[in-house]
Amino acid sequence: MNMFKRYIAIAITLICTLSFPLLAMKEEIDTCTICLEEKKDNLITLDCGQKTSHIFHKNCIESVARTNIKKLKSTFPCPICRKEQKMSLVLTEEEIQKTKNLYSLIHKASQGNYKAAQEIVTNHTMVTIEDLVTIFTNASEKEFTDIIELFLSNKEIVNTLEQNTITEIFIKAFEETTCIDTCLTIIHNETGFKTVVYDQNIKEVLKAIKAGDENAFNNAFLAIKKDTNNDLPLLALVLIFSACSSSKNIRQSFFEEKNQKLLQYMCIEDIITIIAHASKKDYNDIIDAIFNPKNKAFLKQINNDYFNEILDYACENGQTNIIKEFLKPKNNNTLKKIPEKNRGKALWIAIKNNDLDMVQEFLKPENNFFLTTLSSIYHKIALCKAIEVGSPKIVNLILAHDYVMSRITTESLESFHDKTQNQEFKNLLIEKINQRKTK
Repeated sequence: MNMFKRYIAIAITLICTLSFPLLAMKEEIDTCTICLEEKKDNLITLDCGQKTSHIFHKNCIESVARTNIKKLKSTFPCPICRKEQKMSLVLTEEEIQKTKNLYSLIHKASQGNYKAAQEIVTNHTMVTIEDLVTIFTNASEKEFTDIIELFLSNKEIVNTLEQNTITEIFIKAFEETTCIDTCLTIIHNETGFKTVVYDQNIKEVLKAIKAGDENAFNNAFLAIKKDTNNDLPLLALVLIFSACSSSKNIRQSFFEEKNQKLLQYMCIEDIITIIAHASKKDYNDIIDAIFNPKNKAFLKQINNDYFNEILDYACENGQTNIIKEFLKPKNNNTLKKIPEKNRGKALWIAIKNNDLDMVQEFLKPENNFFLTTLSSIYHKIALCKAIEVGSPKIVNLILAHDYVMSRITTESLESFHDKTQNQEFKNLLIEKINQRKTK
């Protein structure tokens, strides 16, 4: 009897899925276009005209509004249809004014204005990590050290900084030829070490990394080990710098087996910051090494969560070269270990960002392995998101892709056709529908 009930339940599920495909995918598609997470509580609805409205999480749409205030705009566009909306729909007048004042101070501090930085430190409650990174990375070379020290002197601000922010500050300070002292200030805050010999060794290793002098780097690295009694967290910081060197040999020291125990003192954000720096500098050997099965010691130290985060980072930041590496056949096993939800989300992010090059990479015939690992629901949502974002080129790419279209039913296409207000998309969809019906 129990087996009979089970078969009945399965049959009912199949009938509902086949007869009402949109009901089966409703929960999956009902996501916030900004964060790609499910819409639940605390939502805001934007009236976009023509009997159309779009719903977002309150925090997500507030972030969009604040970003446009930063650009000195008085309105913000709906993330889906781009219709301009009033700031007052999502923010109070007081919040709008506070945000304007804050971004004015951030702009001044980014130009090296010490007084503006002081005011931010005094009234920092609305400052985000992204704001701090903006200030740190844009301050002029002359004022940079003073401003870094000012922020690091405030314990409340330091406690809000994530490790990747500290790493970004390291790399920025490291790239400034006159900012070795800033690196020391940060390291003092991180480790508590502060001796004349210690500081001299740190300066020597940083100079060697910057100059690409492999012998000087090895000698200074050994001296630090001896001086600090092999302090592993400190050596891990130095290794982060080494991955940013202009010398390939020094960069590759990051992956040497003897240094792999230092990885436990790094977080995924550190690895991503190194990857971001490598992408900016075209250090492709870093990208290759992260996926290289020969680096067994390195790969053993990191788990699948690292690759999840790297995939997310690459999609959010338009790093197509990293996506290409993920999609290579030799990395199929790595790709399979990433949860299906994260793989599907990667494609959605590329579509959301209207990143045509990246979407093309995902849809290349030679990369069909990626698409075949996704359930049909993810293909349906990909087309749905492309229509929502309003990208004719991406919609065309998806409609022309034989495998993806084989996973989307005619009923789903008809539903998309009925719901979209975009006449160009209606024409494209009806053309595809008619092609199917004539076969």
